[in-house]
Amino acid sequence: MISVGEVRRVDVTVEYISFPCEQSNRFCNESFFAYVWESNISVSRDNIPHPNGSYSSYRRFTTINRQATNISISTVSLRLNSKFIVLGFRDQGGCRELYSVKVTYSACPGKALVDSLVFLPQTEVPANELEATLVQASCADNSVKAVQGSLEALC
Repeated sequence: MISVGEVRRVDVTVEYISFPCEQSNRFCNESFFAYVWESNISVSRDNIPHPNGSYSSYRRFTTINRQATNISISTVSLRLNSKFIVLGFRDQGGCRELYSVKVTYSACPGKALVDSLVFLPQTEVPANELEATLVQASCADNSVKAVQGSLEALC
């Protein structure tokens, strides 16, 4: 179980190798699927739904297609609605090896603006990167707000 807190979007990077199917094998599939199970409460490993018995509890968020016969890397953005997630991968009749799965998220760093007396806190990048998030700034160390108004910036 991965704790994501208030993060609303993560990037899932999968490193894998996938071999081409022989045309004579009609059951071979050159793609595999990534799923997520979400919860707002942390549960023990025993209480996480098993994907074989509770398949409908998981949401498929991407199909990963074979890119080449050498090691491939695929990154997919995953929108979240909960504070805890479990990832699952389903391979139906392919020949592949999964080397690694990395879960990351992006944030505008917390820092004082250059040549400024304003400090911006670390802020999660919006789930839709086309939209900006308004960040409430504060006075940096050893500075005092002398004028009425708000200190804001866009992330």
